[in-house]
Amino acid sequence: MTDQAAAVSRATSFRALHQAEQPLLLVNVWDAASARAAAEAGAVALGTTSFGIALNHGVRDGEQLPLSVSLGVVRDIVEAVSVPVTVDLEAGHGPDPQAVERSVSAAIDVGAAGINLEDSRPGQPGVLFSVEEQAERVAAARAASERAGVPIFVNARCDAFFGALMEDERRQPEAIERASAYATAGADGLFLPGLMDIEMIRAITASVSLPLNLMVLPGLPDFAQLAEAGVKRVSQGAALFLAAVGAVVTTTQRFLTGELVPRVEEFTAGYSAVPALVR
Repeated sequence: MTDQAAAVSRATSFRALHQAEQPLLLVNVWDAASARAAAEAGAVALGTTSFGIALNHGVRDGEQLPLSVSLGVVRDIVEAVSVPVTVDLEAGHGPDPQAVERSVSAAIDVGAAGINLEDSRPGQPGVLFSVEEQAERVAAARAASERAGVPIFVNARCDAFFGALMEDERRQPEAIERASAYATAGADGLFLPGLMDIEMIRAITASVSLPLNLMVLPGLPDFAQLAEAGVKRVSQGAALFLAAVGAVVTTTQRFLTGELVPRVEEFTAGYSAVPALVR
């Protein structure tokens, strides 16, 4: 299979996962080892976590890590696994549509089957691009996909429920308004991190044509409720990275206080994944 055909196949397969009866459970990884381990554990698709990749390089999230560095990591991840990989492009690494198009093209070049594009302005906490500005940026992402001939899944992230500075009663109508504009511009999915209320989730899936993606956070309704409410994708976000860092902290603390051997279940699970980490 040629590289182009493989890219199209990955993107097509990833797109189809959003049409299943049950939501896609997307595992978010930060390097080749975590990707291989997650695929070995049964993940059918992977997403990158910009948070995890940035912190793994010693910088904060929020486009502080150069795009070339993060996409180098993405290339390693794509080459490490056979499942499709979607890329967290944050806000597109540039405010204008031309910058977004360049960033999406670069992500496609390293094998992305999909991308996330958020509407928060980098460096301006709580401030979103206007609906019109973000629609143009989504359209630029779609244009990059069409020019490359690879039907990547453009997941439009809306931060109306995730730190946006607005009145609570405005969040739901804002999300619905933006979803309509983003769909018209060429988005394939709607990502609403921070949306937790099950009745509001039902109202949004009933009002929005795009498949709804939510993010794992404490208090998120359980899987059965989300599936019944029409959610099509649930992303781990930073959860796996934070769990891994937490395991380093707690296992180290236990070791330094005299527990010399890791707990059997933890040690066994890690050791059993070793064959999948090498080629």
